[in-house]
Amino acid sequence: MGVIHKLKKDVASFIITLKQNNPSIGVRQLASLTSEQFHIQVSKSSVNNLLKNSGMSSLIGRRPGSVVRAEKFSIPEGKKRQISKSLEETGFIKEDVSLAVKREDDLDKREHREQPIAEESAGGLSIPDLPIKEKVLPLEGEPIKERQIVKEKPSKKEIFDAERFKAFVESERRKKKTNGMPIPGGCGFIFLKAAQWDISRHSLPGELIKKYIRAPVSRHFDAVSDMFLFFKFLRAESIDHFAAYRGHGLWVFNNFCASDGSEEKDLLELQELFQWEKAMKADPSAENLFMEYDKTKEQAFLEVKGFKLLLEDKSELAMDASMVSFESGGRIPSFSYSSSPVQKAMERLSNCLVSNIQNAVFQRAPGEDRLDRAFYDMAAVFENVPGKRIIRASVIDEQDEEIAGFSTIPFQKRNFLMGIGPQQKEFRELAGQQKQSGKATFYHAQTDRVFYYTEAETAFLGKQIYRDIKEAKAVMVWKEGENNPCWAVLTNNRKGGGKDILNTYLSQWPYLGETLKEDPILMLDSGIKDQNLDKKKENSTFDIFVDFVESLHRYCQRYFFPKAYCKIDITQLITGIYSVPGACWGSADSLRVSLDVDRNSVYRNDLEYAVKRVNERHIRDYLDRRLWLEI
Repeated sequence: MGVIHKLKKDVASFIITLKQNNPSIGVRQLASLTSEQFHIQVSKSSVNNLLKNSGMSSLIGRRPGSVVRAEKFSIPEGKKRQISKSLEETGFIKEDVSLAVKREDDLDKREHREQPIAEESAGGLSIPDLPIKEKVLPLEGEPIKERQIVKEKPSKKEIFDAERFKAFVESERRKKKTNGMPIPGGCGFIFLKAAQWDISRHSLPGELIKKYIRAPVSRHFDAVSDMFLFFKFLRAESIDHFAAYRGHGLWVFNNFCASDGSEEKDLLELQELFQWEKAMKADPSAENLFMEYDKTKEQAFLEVKGFKLLLEDKSELAMDASMVSFESGGRIPSFSYSSSPVQKAMERLSNCLVSNIQNAVFQRAPGEDRLDRAFYDMAAVFENVPGKRIIRASVIDEQDEEIAGFSTIPFQKRNFLMGIGPQQKEFRELAGQQKQSGKATFYHAQTDRVFYYTEAETAFLGKQIYRDIKEAKAVMVWKEGENNPCWAVLTNNRKGGGKDILNTYLSQWPYLGETLKEDPILMLDSGIKDQNLDKKKENSTFDIFVDFVESLHRYCQRYFFPKAYCKIDITQLITGIYSVPGACWGSADSLRVSLDVDRNSVYRNDLEYAVKRVNERHIRDYLDRRLWLEI
């Protein structure tokens, strides 16, 4: 298609609007944005003629306003001699020092430069630095230039050692098989605990019971009350029944009798809870307990569908509550399992969007075969570009109704990480900018997978969001044994290296852009009917405990298990899933649980699916340890 000189009315209107909203934007950028928007090729002269006829243009290549001449650059004679001597010692070609420094000064004005951060690969192996292609940001009217900075050849110690890395991975895998705590039964209850941790940062039953027990409680009371909750559900009627559950998954995951010397006190407090439960049957305050339970449960299980952002230019962006992706306009994008409990959603909104406490980690950028315009708008939001700053954020529930809104939002730069898939044109462009030899290695111990990656800076964001910004970083990722990259991670956070970027992204989205497929093979009993989610009003504390655990079970059905499991009663899964054996490993920052499931088990495929779902929920226990599941 040839260059279009005569512009249609809608094209002309688009250009004039852009110029009015961004007076400093040049004709080259206007032509590029218009071509992108209408999928046509627009010349600079066409744009300039339109602006001239509209009274909005200055000379091509010059910004509106008077031309300011640069002051003559000079350096002291002593500094000139020092620079000249340094050049001679390093063997550089002699030349006029003042001209050399002048050119370097001009280059500094043209480009945003940042020193690369040296990183080590997983396992402490030193990886050679890669050549980096940098975009030299042009003066208005000049073509974009690209140059390649090639660092010195790495020493032998820095060259990738495949055998050493392989030995490191094998060593890590051996460590994972030792020092774990065996769980002979009930390891599958970790799904119910994961649901409980996901909806709240503290024990809801514990907080509720504290108000009505009318007695001092220990600092372990939350663990004791959670044990009481689950074992009442399992029909334990007294503390005498607990001996059979020592070492059970619930004993471990509830952190019951966890510290030395606490077992006697915890068991005594548990006995007091049994006595309290019996007394509450005749207590007039029980009715208040039931009413408060209803309100607490409703609030805890309230689901947030997503967030809407209103920007300064009155445009809108909308994203799902789990930050899978986003799109322009006011419609929340719909993804399976992407809703989030209200407390978790509010924390994410506060930490990632209102403030900048955490990186906002989106699984993938919008767009099928190329990045959608919403991607560049969101990048402008995070770069705090005038016109694209957030003036209001709304929280939207599953009924598409606003349940909260925030209008006091600071104007500041925020950090994002975002996945880009092989089907998108920009992925191929980023891959072409990076040298594939000398890939660094990365072992993700939590999912036991090996990746390879390269990293480079890219300036393509600056061409799209109406102003020059510092280069973003792009990390290309390869799976083990594959020749072509499978995913890319783009970020505007330039402080970390490729390893840090990849680790942060995988912590939120450990399976990259992989679509988790539901393939349930479990044959549902014909006698099982859909659960009635509208339970009748509770009339005893026992009913409260049963209802709460069954609510957690329904949460597992909605967010962890395949959709077919919505027809399976909890009693059937107690035997098939919740009671499976396994092991767990705890550290200061993570809790890893391994389920021991026979390869021929009818539940095997569905449990593998559920494990991945839990790992993508980014769940933390009450000790703020990240939960990781495996089979």
